Amino acid sequence: MRKYIKKIVPARYRYRIVTTFKNIFGGFGNTYYSQNGEDVILASLFRKTARGFYVDVGAHHPERYSNTRLLYKRGWRGVNIDPDASAARLFQKKRKRDTNICIGISRERGEKQFFMFADPAVNTFSPAMANVWQEGKNIPLRATIVVKTAPLREVLSEVVPAGMRIDFLNIDAEGLDRDVLESNDWERFRPEVIAIEDHGFKADVPSESAVYRFLREKGYTLHAVMKFSLIFVRETPHA
Repeated sequence: MRKYIKKIVPARYRYRIVTTFKNIFGGFGNTYYSQNGEDVILASLFRKTARGFYVDVGAHHPERYSNTRLLYKRGWRGVNIDPDASAARLFQKKRKRDTNICIGISRERGEKQFFMFADPAVNTFSPAMANVWQEGKNIPLRATIVVKTAPLREVLSEVVPAGMRIDFLNIDAEGLDRDVLESNDWERFRPEVIAIEDHGFKADVPSESAVYRFLREKGYTLHAVMKFSLIFVRETPHA
């Protein structure tokens, strides 16, 4: 990156650009893990937060496509939630500081069918999304199982330490992201930053998105759009 800057930037501007890059991203040659560059944005937003706390719903993998791996490497800890037992075991091995839970998130406590694919990144509770991956994208369905589910507010009440502020909430529920949002207690658990998938989001008409409308009503501003990921920032941060 430094060599590339030297080639295209006049000498009198290089120091300012290099310094800015270091301040935001911590230097050159960093390893990032997110699928669409989300953790680059997060590194900027949390550059002054040394020991934060995150909640990752639909965590999938401790490294691959992870929006929290870089934060963990920087000393953060948090809660990883995924209904895939093999994913939960991997988190137990790779994220020793974290609390790792094998459960699905839904509006009400109960059980749901969980569609598991050859690519675990697209595992989902949504029959509609399962059809998209299987028929539209030709990703083989590996299994369909029944897993226990609970509202996010109940899970967080059990595992988030008393008085702990949630700095970052990541939601990747493959089609049921709105259900996850609605299952939270927004008076008690109000993250500073939220990353959430919304495959139908249109930047020119954001109000058509149910996710966008919900989070705007809860006091969040859209900060960045990374392909199908939206990053929201709380309008009134914690003191």
